[in-house]
Amino acid sequence: MPEIKAIKHKATVNAFDFNFFADNRGKHESLQKVAIVTTNSYIKLSMPAYRKLKGPEYFKVGIDIDNKVICVAPALATEPYVIKPTAVQIERNTIYISKSRSVIRKLQEIGIPKIVEGKLVDDELLFKF
Repeated sequence: MPEIKAIKHKATVNAFDFNFFADNRGKHESLQKVAIVTTNSYIKLSMPAYRKLKGPEYFKVGIDIDNKVICVAPALATEPYVIKPTAVQIERNTIYISKSRSVIRKLQEIGIPKIVEGKLVDDELLFKF
């Protein structure tokens, strides 16, 4: 029977990244973007997007289905179809646009992705998808 011998290897240099767990500031970039986030249960405006509008008390949301563009603009309380974020929504960094299943289903049929980034143009946020 052959004799079993232990094979000794030279020590290798470890390539561990010890900064990985200490610094996680860049891990959640998508939440810091000016965006509309779509899930199966709600559509929300990101907090950086709300701040880009300078935190209006009321805002309105419209869509151009043919060009696949969503527009978010500041509004007056007297205008029709306005959204007023509650203090709890602002505190939780969650500004809901809609929780309607039919609206979400229609947007998914059109082909809206999960996160749509936008730009500020003439005091209106435009989100093209």
